[in-house]
Amino acid sequence: MNFGSIAVCVLIVLNIQIDYTHSSVSWNMTSYPAIFGRDIMLTCYTFHPLQNSKDCPVRQWSGGSDGRGLMYNGFSAKEGKYEEKVNLLSRQFSLIIKNFSIIDINVNYTCSCGFYASTHTLNLDEKRFQYLPDAANASIASYNDTLKIKMQIRKVYPLPNCSVYIGNRLVENNVRLNSTKTGLFYRVSFVAKYKLRNEDCNKQPRLQCGLLKEQITFEGNVTSRCPDFSTERSVDENTSHTVERFNKKSSANYEIPLVIAGCVLLVFLGILVVRARKHIKTIIGKMCKTSKEFGNPDHETNVSLFHKI
Repeated sequence: MNFGSIAVCVLIVLNIQIDYTHSSVSWNMTSYPAIFGRDIMLTCYTFHPLQNSKDCPVRQWSGGSDGRGLMYNGFSAKEGKYEEKVNLLSRQFSLIIKNFSIIDINVNYTCSCGFYASTHTLNLDEKRFQYLPDAANASIASYNDTLKIKMQIRKVYPLPNCSVYIGNRLVENNVRLNSTKTGLFYRVSFVAKYKLRNEDCNKQPRLQCGLLKEQITFEGNVTSRCPDFSTERSVDENTSHTVERFNKKSSANYEIPLVIAGCVLLVFLGILVVRARKHIKTIIGKMCKTSKEFGNPDHETNVSLFHKI
């Protein structure tokens, strides 16, 4: 190969490089984040010498999983899957991919404006794409002074950042998840136990997992109720009052029989006194009668009685 041939080859390479780096069209993804199962948008931009989209004799999108034409001047090759959004007075036109799925990722897309075109791959990356889990379950429960958490997400992207809360208290930030990659997405699980504090009573525990712009929250049952000290004091007071009433009642139970016995005794003594007085009167009456019969003076009667006694 002579010097002239080498020079021609260098010029060709330089021309190709110049044409590539100074392309009049370029595209990028304008949906953030791009969520699987929803619509996303790819936007093509026109540059000098093209002024705006109406200067494109042909607006075209091609590529995807089949590598074929997708849109041609607003006409869709697959209605319900691809749609164009364009403002002819602007320097851009867009391709809307409906129900974005795994067959739409990691493939080439090309936007064309006349003879100008831009092609590159729509690559999956954790900063722009998101898959919301459609199957997840968690068990969060407290037993005595222990909080137990068990969580599993079958499919998610990217790896979530999860934290444990009890009420407003952050228990653990960015917990360590067990993860395995299945295809493009992750399968994650998490199992842990935490010691409850005194201030954690009557609070709701939760596991909160964040993706790019979404939050997944798993909530558990409310922890044990806080002790009510006012109720305890009230119970103590009621107990003391009850004991006091019991003591009063017990003393009253003892006093009543004593009073009854005293009354019975007084009545009995009264009966005895009345009967004794009647008996004395009878004796005195008999003595007086005897004294009259014998005609003795009272002095003598008393003396005789005295001597008899």
